[in-house]
Amino acid sequence: MNKLKVILILTVGLFLAVKVTAQGYAVIAGKLQFGPPDANIKLVVMSNTSKGSASMEIDSVSIQQLDNRNFEFLVPVRDEVEYIALDLIEYRDYHEKGVQLSTFFVKPGDTIFIHADQNKKLKFSGNARKRLELNYELSGIGYPKRVFNTDPATYYNSFKQSYAKGLQLISDAEGSIDAEDLRLIELDYKSTSLGALYQVFDLFKFGYGYNEKYGDIGKKVYEDFLYKAEEEKQDESLGIRSLFYARYLLFKCLADARYDSVIRKVQVHPLEFLTTKYSAGELRDRILTSYYFRNRRGMNKRYLEARPYLHTAKYHKIWDHLAQYHLYGHKVDLKTRFINPKGEKVTLEDFKGKVMVIDMWFTGCASCVPVAQAMPKIEKAFEHRDDVVFISLSVDAKIESWLKSIDRGDEHGQKRGLFYISDQTDYLKIEDNPANSKFLKDFHPTRSYPYLLLFDKKGRVYDNDVPLPQVNQGRDLIAVIQGALSNGD
Repeated sequence: MNKLKVILILTVGLFLAVKVTAQGYAVIAGKLQFGPPDANIKLVVMSNTSKGSASMEIDSVSIQQLDNRNFEFLVPVRDEVEYIALDLIEYRDYHEKGVQLSTFFVKPGDTIFIHADQNKKLKFSGNARKRLELNYELSGIGYPKRVFNTDPATYYNSFKQSYAKGLQLISDAEGSIDAEDLRLIELDYKSTSLGALYQVFDLFKFGYGYNEKYGDIGKKVYEDFLYKAEEEKQDESLGIRSLFYARYLLFKCLADARYDSVIRKVQVHPLEFLTTKYSAGELRDRILTSYYFRNRRGMNKRYLEARPYLHTAKYHKIWDHLAQYHLYGHKVDLKTRFINPKGEKVTLEDFKGKVMVIDMWFTGCASCVPVAQAMPKIEKAFEHRDDVVFISLSVDAKIESWLKSIDRGDEHGQKRGLFYISDQTDYLKIEDNPANSKFLKDFHPTRSYPYLLLFDKKGRVYDNDVPLPQVNQGRDLIAVIQGALSNGD
């Protein structure tokens, strides 16, 4: 009888594997021995169109409650590969931090089982075990933070040591992982690592963003090792499969352009740099899309400049869709529904005829608190106006978390809320599941917070990358709101 049970189990398992492969799915399952037994597990599917910047564009999010400490996701794989990320315990809902599996790719027919013990140590099994083990090891390499907390030469040497560890892990995996899969893992690793390095040198102006000494050191490092470095050359098909390659090429291009401008005093527009450096095709379209999304201030100008250089019908369609929600003057669906703290349905039509300043945040977002704390000063500047409204829009999955964060306290005025409260703010929450909210997908696909946007009195997009209220003592944000109020077209 026991032999028969084993045969039946094996037969069912074989049937499931065949079914999954044929239908283009991957199975991600596991068991957690730590944390609350009813904790939520979050699986994020990323969009491989390179629209994101600091954050990739999220295609969809699935949240599942543990069942007897077990979970299982069936992930549709719509192309050769699908990139996903996995949070073992969704940290927004629990004080105990879980384990995050950084973005990795799955293929049709993949089966992965993850076992996490009480100490949060992970073991993997299934036919994609080796791939996931390698990705997990690579994500654990200790890179220096993305700031020059030491001089740029020391920073660069520390980066090289960490980078070499990853390359060695990939080399050691040869023979145990399919050669094409390993090539993609290697390209992803190089792209994320080198892309982050170029970002740091670009963002902090080679060190001059700190002081003259760091700048002189950083200039020499960049000139000797990075400016003349050739990009990681790949055939276009592999580069298109990678979620990270186009962004890496963009970050190197932008850093080189800044070097030309700051050090060599040669002004080259990044768009000209990109369109002359890379030939027309899908890869260049992806780089341009990433450039377009990287800094959304001035997006209208960027859109008009860059769109003529697009080559593929796929990206023309993507840009047309983006234009509906991110370019100045485009109409907003005012019937989008939210809920207020009383549980009542609210739509943006309730604020029609007013400039809407919308601050998006979630409970547990440390960077969101300074925004809320600085907002009352902005509100005070417009307290005499009845044609501007400040909306605090929570993207919390749980109503309880949101209500706790905006708890106004007892009758003595003692505020208990985790989040700073203002009497001039309208507090709303996304009504539907924030993970799959159309409003968020349309207006904020990268899902990085805090995030502010502004709609004008006619219910149109006015600015989709509003300055934060704590920047420049709020003067920049006040100027943008004043511009929207005086806009009469």
